Amino acid sequence: MLPHKAKATNTLSARKTVRVAVRHEASNRNQKVVIEVADEGMGVPDTLKEKIFERFWRGPTSPRSGLGLASARQVARDHGGDVPSYLGLRAR
Repeated sequence: MLPHKAKATNTLSARKTVRVAVRHEASNRNQKVVIEVADEGMGVPDTLKEKIFERFWRGPTSPRSGLGLASARQVARDHGGDVPSYLGLRAR
């Protein structure tokens, strides 16, 4: 069990660049807030792009709970938005 905890600590403490942009978009028809998050990761394989939104689903090396993307998508949808499965292009 100790090696797993050590690996999780190393994963969590690694320095990575994450960019977050927030902007307001308005037209005659509607208004919306767009939040874009980008990192330098290798991306998500096409075969997993919907699976990653399932509650408690985690990648094989993830130390996390598997709730983050499922929760983010649900909150966005509750407010008329979405977190699409084509991560890496644009999430609204």
